[in-house]
Amino acid sequence: MTDQTSHLITFLGTGNYHRTCYEWTDGQRVETALFPTALPRFLPEIRSATAFVTAESEDKHGRQLDAEWPTDWRPEHVKIPKGASPDELWTIFECVVRAVPPKSRVVFDITHAFRSIPLVSVLAVAYLWSVRDVQLHALVYAAYDAKRGEPPVVPVFDLTPMVNLLEWIAAVERFRHHLDGEPLQQMLDQIQRRAYQRRDPEPPKHLQNAGSAIKRLTDALLMGRVREVLDEAPKLADLLDQTALHDEAHRWAKPFVLMLEPLQALLREIARGPQTDLSAHYSLARFYRGRRLYPLAITLLREWLISEACRHAGVPEDQWFDQEQRERVERVLGQCYTAKMQKQPLPTQSAWIEAFANEGLLALWLKVPDIRNDIDHAGMRQRPLPADRLITNIRGLFETPHTGGAP
Repeated sequence: MTDQTSHLITFLGTGNYHRTCYEWTDGQRVETALFPTALPRFLPEIRSATAFVTAESEDKHGRQLDAEWPTDWRPEHVKIPKGASPDELWTIFECVVRAVPPKSRVVFDITHAFRSIPLVSVLAVAYLWSVRDVQLHALVYAAYDAKRGEPPVVPVFDLTPMVNLLEWIAAVERFRHHLDGEPLQQMLDQIQRRAYQRRDPEPPKHLQNAGSAIKRLTDALLMGRVREVLDEAPKLADLLDQTALHDEAHRWAKPFVLMLEPLQALLREIARGPQTDLSAHYSLARFYRGRRLYPLAITLLREWLISEACRHAGVPEDQWFDQEQRERVERVLGQCYTAKMQKQPLPTQSAWIEAFANEGLLALWLKVPDIRNDIDHAGMRQRPLPADRLITNIRGLFETPHTGGAP
């Protein structure tokens, strides 16, 4: 029982429904011919309902549905076609979507649904959850073929966990394609917290840690913290390989088990190495380019070039990220850029520039400032490049691979 109300979506077919004893997941039983009339008893928080009917099912069962409805309010009857064509299925989908208010909580009952209506219902659930912030309270199905005992009792299955797989898929897609680990972190955290709140025996101990590690890595990726990424990626990879985590996921978060391989595949794409492995810095910039995260790609490419300049200039490895050292070599690189713009010879006071140029790094550096400045200033300049040109130019910077320096 909850104070939050729910709206019931149900369907009536044209079958010959006989009086049957239905058993809810907690053992509660209700005897009725039309299963939808049992749901307000099983779930008193249902305070409104929409019953989708064809002309035939309305004629056959409509009055009986209202007569046996157990509350002082009645469901709204909405006519739908039979679903005999793709156009009719789209019409049913649209009717279901229109019947559910945004941000509401819904119970879907597909027990008496006909033909392909159950599939349409699941797709409607996915759409409403994704687009209208609708909360799925339950997706229920009374499995008449699974009846047991004498007299027979029909169990009611709550299929919500199966629909929740869509939420898991969306969370993993956010991680894989947008480097956003927060949805996964929230789901894993919620599962572990609820287990402790219910005082379940042997609650999970590793799910929250996995979620936190996923979020730490993706936060570092989204903020372009390359050194933090190099620290967090192997930690997460090791965590996802742990037998204890796999065992807990099998018990408490089965969809997460299916997601482990896609997560590990993404981790294999991310560069590995110590913080001073400049080849790993460059690989991560290419990773950003491949993910269409172009501002991060150009930002990291620029910083990688400055790190390479520090290496060529003989800066000790433990000072490559020292601000004064970086500013010193960056001034020399700035002089090179100015000389290029003014069509003057390159400065000669820094001997390391020749080696830097011979590796193709200076030519790459000279292309970076205009692109980076155009992005960093959000196009607030005279004659900014259109977005498609910027993307083309950034992608072009990576056409010639560079290995960079190794520790």
